[in-house]
Amino acid sequence: MLADVIIEAAGGAEDKASFGAITALGAAIRRAGRFDLAPGVVASARTVKNSPVRSQLLALPLCRLPFAATWFEWPATDELYRSDEGSSPERPTPVRVGALVETDETRQRGTMTLAWAHRHQGVGMCLLSITFDWSAEPGEISDLERDFLGAQGRRIEDRCNDGDRRHPAFRTARDEDIIAHRMRTGVIWCPFMEDLGRAFETALGARPGPGTPPWEAAVADITGEPGTVRAVIMLLNSRNATISEYVPAPERLNVQRVKRRKAPLLDRTTVRIRLSRSEVARAASPGKREANRQHLVRGHFKLRRSGIYWWSDHERGDPALGVLAGQDYRIDP
Repeated sequence: MLADVIIEAAGGAEDKASFGAITALGAAIRRAGRFDLAPGVVASARTVKNSPVRSQLLALPLCRLPFAATWFEWPATDELYRSDEGSSPERPTPVRVGALVETDETRQRGTMTLAWAHRHQGVGMCLLSITFDWSAEPGEISDLERDFLGAQGRRIEDRCNDGDRRHPAFRTARDEDIIAHRMRTGVIWCPFMEDLGRAFETALGARPGPGTPPWEAAVADITGEPGTVRAVIMLLNSRNATISEYVPAPERLNVQRVKRRKAPLLDRTTVRIRLSRSEVARAASPGKREANRQHLVRGHFKLRRSGIYWWSDHERGDPALGVLAGQDYRIDP
């Protein structure tokens, strides 16, 4: 588990380079509810993240974090989990990725901090954290990028440019929906990196800000992950999407670890997808539906009085009648 690796990294080279940020993060993870995302969850979350932004905006106010502090982690090297942006020699794919989500009493407003571990490069943390407010009527949230734009006389709309349209969630979105989505998230200096920030101020006179190499590198490190974590939380709140199983820490192994002066391993909750794709397809295709050509139905939320339900991408129709091509979305493996 990445959580255990982070705790064991306290006092190491990466921790000293970050002025104790890894130690602080490990202490917060100990206090958090911990979730290990099993195969299929992150792939399904990617489908949720790519669903129309308007449906996500409608579903988010019904979502809550399970704990005031919640830790999510998942493997990243398997093809099933790979990042949308891929990897490169400069940005190799981590072995595991994790996110600590801390909220206020609403469980809808808070911060998200990303960390990861590489096979030969140890533990890493992002200089920046994500702020969010998913309530029906979001308030003002901290956002250093928005402050930077305001200082230049620019507006939030300037961040919502045509580049958004390349992402499946925004291809058919209205401008007001894109702006509403942007207003619910922000970027701040990581709360666990305050000592490192003060070191920057002492050495350089200021912390790195938007446009500087450290800032842009940090943004690149977390591109895609906050949306994935948000989608996982939406799946956890969907009444038909996931099933969880508590996994206690191995008692006998922990006794041996304590004897060797190692930190005991943590307990966790494993999260799995509840419905198979065939079950989703059957549930979404009533027997009396008029026959039509085979086509793909994009994943979407259904909002009901009893809660929110997620229906994954699935095939519908009779291939004997032909196949309807031309959709700009696909079913992930």
